[in-house]
Amino acid sequence: MNTFKKPLFIHWFYYISAIISYSIAFILLSVHYYQQNIAIPFLCYVLLGLCIVYPHFVFWIQYLKTGFNERHERYCMLLDAGISGIFGNFIAIFSAPSLLFFMLTMTNIMLGHGLRVFLLGFVLSIFNLFLVVYWVGFHFFEPVSFELSAISGVFTLLYPIYLAYIVHFRTNSLKNSKIKLKTQKAEMQELNEELNQLNEELSTTIDTISEQKEKIESQNEDIIQSINYAKRIQEAVMHPVSYIQEVIPESFILYKPRDVVSGDFYFITEHNQKIFIAAVDCTGHGIPGAFMSFLGNDLMTEIIINRNIQEADIILNKMNKGIRKILRQEETKNRDGMDIALVVIDNNKKIVEFAGAKNPLIYIQNEQLFYIKGDNKHIGGEQKEEKIFTKHQISIQNTTTFYIFSDGFQDQFGGQENRKFMINRLKQTLLSIHQKPFKEQQNQLDVIIEDWKREGRENQTDDILLIGFKV
Repeated sequence: MNTFKKPLFIHWFYYISAIISYSIAFILLSVHYYQQNIAIPFLCYVLLGLCIVYPHFVFWIQYLKTGFNERHERYCMLLDAGISGIFGNFIAIFSAPSLLFFMLTMTNIMLGHGLRVFLLGFVLSIFNLFLVVYWVGFHFFEPVSFELSAISGVFTLLYPIYLAYIVHFRTNSLKNSKIKLKTQKAEMQELNEELNQLNEELSTTIDTISEQKEKIESQNEDIIQSINYAKRIQEAVMHPVSYIQEVIPESFILYKPRDVVSGDFYFITEHNQKIFIAAVDCTGHGIPGAFMSFLGNDLMTEIIINRNIQEADIILNKMNKGIRKILRQEETKNRDGMDIALVVIDNNKKIVEFAGAKNPLIYIQNEQLFYIKGDNKHIGGEQKEEKIFTKHQISIQNTTTFYIFSDGFQDQFGGQENRKFMINRLKQTLLSIHQKPFKEQQNQLDVIIEDWKREGRENQTDDILLIGFKV
């Protein structure tokens, strides 16, 4: 069963001509029997009226509900064929309306639905003819008036014109359909050729991408191996965490590189009965930051151990000059450098010296927190005038807890409002945990910063370094 949104022109023409033929046949029938003074039962007229109206009425209801339907059209045509058999008995053969209507109906059935449906319609019309003959008698060859015969003859002659038009229309439709199919076939062939070409290009592209993927994976593996090797070198350059715990048993280092290697590094050494501890934040992170950390670690060792410079502020002054010299910053306009919080512990004098380049110091004595900002100057970088760093002295007659750090912890984004952790929140955190064992302090700070990142759905934005110790 085929369903169309719109019926073809031939179907419209068929229904229009069928309705006209019904009307003409009915009128001629009435005139003929009026002239012959033949009484026809009223029920026969009712039957004829129902046969004329019913199939088309049903068809149009169905069309308005679901669209044009070939099966319903076939039912209507078969009913028309049956009705033509009824008219065949009521109207004399020479008046031709019955023959006209029969030819019209059967031709449309043949053209629209094939031989099988045509034979069904023919059998149905013959059956109805005999049925009506049995019912109302035989009237097939009764004489008719000249006027009735003339009118019927005109309609009979017009039928071949109609049939020729329908055949011509269908022939043109078939030709147009054939041309359209050829055009579509040509377009499909062109599309297939384009698709084949695209498939070949896509296949080539996939092969190229696959080769590039393998190459990138190989390069990535080499890079990862190089970074891991750089990490081992960086760990070898810095003292292990166990060393600071030997020098200062009550201490911890929270060290969280953003990448595998870090631009932050910690420095600790003993020299001339003094302990030197620094938290250093180099320019950049990852491999560039790690290179700077190598320079910073070696230069600090050179200044403290080889040159025997022990004052915190002078050490930073020498670090500034050393970095500028090594990187030839006056010549190259290089602006790389580092921020440092440096603490020098003199247990003999019960004094701690602090000097800071950007990085601050927090210490807690007698349950009171003190905060010392570092100088607003970097180590290295642009220098319009000589940089002189400030030395701060802190008495450690009483037990004191110290914290030095880079800016990674306090600048980390997160929390419910997705803001920075900030220095004030860090101060409150340190004050609340400073009496706990240092290992527990380290674990709590690690959990706090991880929860902070998770709440804000943020990744780590910078290297994190925080050192805590008690003297």
